[in-house]
Amino acid sequence: MATNRGGQTADQGVGGEGQGGCGRIVDNQETPLRVLNRHADWQTIEDLHWLDHQEEVAMGFHAPWDRTLTNELVASKRRKSPDVRYFLAHVDGIDCAFFSAWPGRSGLGIIEDLFTRLEFRGRGIATALIVACVDDARARGADSILVSARANDTPKHMYAAMGFRPLCVQRSYLKELAPTT
Repeated sequence: MATNRGGQTADQGVGGEGQGGCGRIVDNQETPLRVLNRHADWQTIEDLHWLDHQEEVAMGFHAPWDRTLTNELVASKRRKSPDVRYFLAHVDGIDCAFFSAWPGRSGLGIIEDLFTRLEFRGRGIATALIVACVDDARARGADSILVSARANDTPKHMYAAMGFRPLCVQRSYLKELAPTT
C-alpha cells in the first residue's frame, strides 16, 4: 500500500470536464476517460476484469476460476457506485482500461483496481486514469490517497513515480474450498 498527499493534479495531467451521454468526460487530449453510469459500461468492466483475472492466473496470483465469479465481483463493485466511481478509458475505438476512486469518509481516499489491456500498455493510459481518480477522490473530500499494489506487480513502480510512498506490506490469505455437489 502507498499513500499520496499531493499527487498529480488536473493541471499536471488531466484537463477539462464536460457532460456527455456516457457520464462525465475527462480528457487529457490523448486518453478520453468517462465515469461509468450505463449498463453497457458495466458489461465492459466485466469483460476487462475477466481479462485481468486471466492475466493474474498466468502470473500465478491465483488459480483459474469461472467467469461467473468475475461477474459477481463486478456486481458487488457496482453496488458501491456512485460512492466508488469507476473510470473507463476509450482509445482507438476500444474501451481498454479502468480504475476506481472513493473519497473515503474521514479524509482518506482509496484508488484501486487498475487494469489496462496488454496491447494498450506503455501509452500513458494508466497514468491518465490514476491522475483522474486522484483528482476525483480529492475533489470529493479526500485529503490523502491510499492505493494498494502487489509487491510483485508492476503498477507499484508507476505509483512511486507519481509520488506515492510505501506505507505497509499487506498479506492476504485465501482458502480454496472443494466444490460442493
